[in-house]
Amino acid sequence: MTLTAIVPAHNEEHGLPATLASLQAQTVPPDEIIVVDDASTDRTGEVARAHNVTVLRPPRNLGSKAKAQNYALPHITTDLVLAVDADTVLAPDYIARLKPAFDDPEVAIASGNVQTRFTRTPWDADAPSSTSSASTGTARSRPGPRAPWSARAAARCSAATS
Repeated sequence: MTLTAIVPAHNEEHGLPATLASLQAQTVPPDEIIVVDDASTDRTGEVARAHNVTVLRPPRNLGSKAKAQNYALPHITTDLVLAVDADTVLAPDYIARLKPAFDDPEVAIASGNVQTRFTRTPWDADAPSSTSSASTGTARSRPGPRAPWSARAAARCSAATS
C-alpha cells in the first residue's frame, strides 16, 4: 500500500527540518511528503522545498491544523495518509510498523504512540524525552467492502503529535 505523509505547518521553520529528515529516513519511506505551509510568515515553505517535498500554500491562513490537513487531501493519490505535526520526529521504523495493520481489510485506522521531545509546560515535566515509538493500535471497521478512497482517507489518518 502506498502512503502520503501530510505535515501541516505554520511558522515551523525551526522544527520542520528534523521532522522531514525523520520522514525521509524511514526504513519504509512514504511515497510522498506534503507540507502545507499554512500562510507562514517565516521560512517554513523555503525549508520544506529544500527537503524536496511537495509544498502547498493556501491563499490565507486556514486557522487550524485540521483544516491544513484537509487542504492537502485532494492532492493525495496514495492508499494511506499519515498526518505528522511539524515538530515531531518519528522513530525510524514508524511507517514500517504501521503499514502491516492495513493488510487486514477490516482495519480502518492505525496509530502509534508519540512522546514529547521537549518540556514546554509544567505538565510536560514528567514526560519522557524521546521521539515517537512505533507500537501500533488498530481499529476495525464492520465487515464488508472497503469504503471509497475519499471516505477511507479521513479514517486512515494517523495523527502523530508531540
